[in-house]
Amino acid sequence: MKVRLGAALLVCLFTRPALAALTDSEKAVVRTFVVKGVLDTAPRVRSLVARPDLAPEEVSEALKPGLAEATFDEQHERFLDALLFGPGSAAARSTLVPAVVDGLLARTGALFGDVPLDAKASPDARGRRASDESIAIHAFVDRHIANAGIPAADGHDPSVGIHDDALKAAALSYKDFYATHAQAFGEGARVSQEMLRLRVQAALAMIDLARGIVPRQELSQWLGLSGERRGFFERTFVLVDADGAPDARTAVATRMLESAGHATDGLSAWLIAKVSPAGLAARGVVARAGAFLGEVPRPMDGSSLWPPDVKPGSTDAALVAVAESAAELSTAHALAQNDSLRERARRAAEHAARAGAEGYLAPLPAQMTLGGALGQPAPPPTPELVLAGAVELAVLDGQRAVEVAVIRAGEGRPEPLEQLALALTVLSPDGSHLTVGTPAAAGVVAQVDASEVKTTDGLVSSFALLGKRYTVVADKDGVFTARVDGAIPKLTQLPDFHERTLPGNTFRADGVDYDKLFGDPRAAGLDDGRLVLEGSKTGFDAIVTGREGTNQEVAAVLRPAGSGGGLLVRGRPGDESYEGVGVLLEADASRARLLRFDGHAKAVQLADPMTLPPMPARGYVVSLKVDGDTATARIDGHVLTGKLVGEIAAGRAGLAVRAEGRLDVTHLVAKTREAPAKARDSKGKPQATAK
Repeated sequence: MKVRLGAALLVCLFTRPALAALTDSEKAVVRTFVVKGVLDTAPRVRSLVARPDLAPEEVSEALKPGLAEATFDEQHERFLDALLFGPGSAAARSTLVPAVVDGLLARTGALFGDVPLDAKASPDARGRRASDESIAIHAFVDRHIANAGIPAADGHDPSVGIHDDALKAAALSYKDFYATHAQAFGEGARVSQEMLRLRVQAALAMIDLARGIVPRQELSQWLGLSGERRGFFERTFVLVDADGAPDARTAVATRMLESAGHATDGLSAWLIAKVSPAGLAARGVVARAGAFLGEVPRPMDGSSLWPPDVKPGSTDAALVAVAESAAELSTAHALAQNDSLRERARRAAEHAARAGAEGYLAPLPAQMTLGGALGQPAPPPTPELVLAGAVELAVLDGQRAVEVAVIRAGEGRPEPLEQLALALTVLSPDGSHLTVGTPAAAGVVAQVDASEVKTTDGLVSSFALLGKRYTVVADKDGVFTARVDGAIPKLTQLPDFHERTLPGNTFRADGVDYDKLFGDPRAAGLDDGRLVLEGSKTGFDAIVTGREGTNQEVAAVLRPAGSGGGLLVRGRPGDESYEGVGVLLEADASRARLLRFDGHAKAVQLADPMTLPPMPARGYVVSLKVDGDTATARIDGHVLTGKLVGEIAAGRAGLAVRAEGRLDVTHLVAKTREAPAKARDSKGKPQATAK
């Protein structure tokens, strides 16, 4: 009996070490099965390599050759999914995960040299295939392993059965992979679009593997992050790839994103690049601002961004894309989290659609809609689009966005005020802190905090910003009104107010009514008493007021710009233009001329031109008087006098403006007095006057 027991022990001693390693034939079987990727063989591979007596290195050594050799396609994705999560796999999962990740990294490492690195490189078919396959590998790791089950925001699903030490081992393999390819991955340098997508997907896989296991500060080192990208990652757990932009430029963009309410919530990665994020896998959203930040700002004309109610300013083109992305993210999050806000956004979009173009705070949403099918009208912009457009303007320039809404309300369009209240609520999710954009040098956007933020019925209703207190509230009928420092504002006192001249046949300013005399003048009467008059491209535009007469005097304070314009007396329609006498102040030529208009689109000088003195801050005080056949113009005390040749019939006093010229007019006064009637004889002929 003792002999038999000793023999049994001897057998055990000599056979257990053999079980601790796979034979060459078993390794060959594993490699063959993995390369072929036949779904039914996954259990056989698992039984061979997921043995408790094999060290982790041995499991990896068995799987790596086949994984490194096999093209990662849909068939192999299904094979690996069955290997890791098929029936009876739960006990082996933690053993297999590090080895599978190690083998897949070996495959993408073998492909790495085919992916173009240089930003100016044009990839060939081989390079695109290598990039696509590598991205698919990292996406598989992210979706099927790092995000298996229903993971928590900063952890993993324990019911899946993958232990933290297995996930950390897989993350450490990524750390080594990153270090090996530091030239392309480490500092976020500018690379080809294919390489940029690859490094982002690889980083996301590593981040999601390490969530809740590796501290952010340590993980940021593994990722090779530095400067603002590292700080932003450690604050928000969001990976930023700015396509090689300088750190200072990246910081401007990230500050805009962080200030936009909850824009970073649920966000995994943010690309500030023209590369598409489509197909990239992550725990959260992968978004982009579709622009290249570059080394320096590139200011753009803001007239396509801002409505004509305000001076458009000039903003860096890339930061406009940044603001658009931040607005979309913060709006989407706010509407997803707040049913009441979503319903209010729906109603606001309906109100704007009924009002037309003037009903939108931001002009772009209405311009972006596609045409309707079969000749039908285009559908109105969605509530998300309308609200995100308003948020974007506030992220770029909060004060200017407020002014647009206030100006539109002052012109009888309260709908933009409603959108403003919603946008500010998106940017102030707690109802007490509100940050908006403000212009800085060279088109850069900085941030400014509003104070004394208050809400009414769930919407931001009042706040102080840049020295002004604004109140935006709705009445019982849901119509929004605004107050600035407690009063109905004068629109012309708003810093960014920009007058909008419109064509018409009649105009009114400062209590004076005008009629179009000739041409296509555009004018606007403003609440500071100004009349702004602009000429058309053809010139000879004029408007008149008062009654007809021959002996007339008109006076006003004028600020000419461009080709300018001036005062008119005895203005009456002619065959091709108008007749009359005028004094024109031509700013571009710095001269004043006294002219007679002949009704045939021609003018004759009545006196030598006068050089205009420098324009005072208030403008030129100008008058024009015709008494009999004498015309006299005065410009800040300087006099032009001329004699009229030929009879000029009675007409009306007013204003003339030259082609593409402009006049700002205040304090206009027009007087008409008839000359005493001459005595006539019994035959109706004038009698001689005794001398």
